[in-house]
Amino acid sequence: AFYRIRSLLADLSQAFSVPLSLTIEKENFETSLTTLMGSSLKAKKKTDELIQFAAKTPLEMTDIQPATNTLLSFGVEAEKLIPTMQMLGDLSRGNSANFKGLALIFGQAKATGRIMGQDLNQLANRGVPILQELAKHYGKTVAEIRKMGKEGKLTFDVMEDSLVRMTSSGGQFDGMMDKMSKTTGGQLSTIR
Repeated sequence: AFYRIRSLLADLSQAFSVPLSLTIEKENFETSLTTLMGSSLKAKKKTDELIQFAAKTPLEMTDIQPATNTLLSFGVEAEKLIPTMQMLGDLSRGNSANFKGLALIFGQAKATGRIMGQDLNQLANRGVPILQELAKHYGKTVAEIRKMGKEGKLTFDVMEDSLVRMTSSGGQFDGMMDKMSKTTGGQLSTIR
């Protein structure tokens, strides 16, 4: 009887620890957003929106939270947060590490107003064909685009427009997260 009671207590402890852990994570995230957004009401609303966003994608809140903090810290407006994350998530094809890396590259470029050669390389390393897209946009070669990047002649707005084109209707990465969320891995992520 002692072992059955002990087993039952262990099961109950585990059953309560997961929801409690999730509640603590959500509360910590809301507190962080309150600091970044300056309002607890706005932070609560944005947290709820981000939880709904994560539920529809192969990304989890452990991916969304750091990307949110990064993007807000670099000046992405709260209203543009989810569309920006959707774009970055599509570009990353729902890959957690690529998503977080793209959020950092995007935020840094937004903060400086420019995209430099190293940013172009980092995007390419994460599977984003930004060089080809910019070459097509400017009517130049990839080598010329690289040179423009090294010289600081590529603006953030041009980069953002290129990323939006790649993820919009008809673009190479259009609806990628939606497609990835239908895979076995994506469905498991949604359950988690």
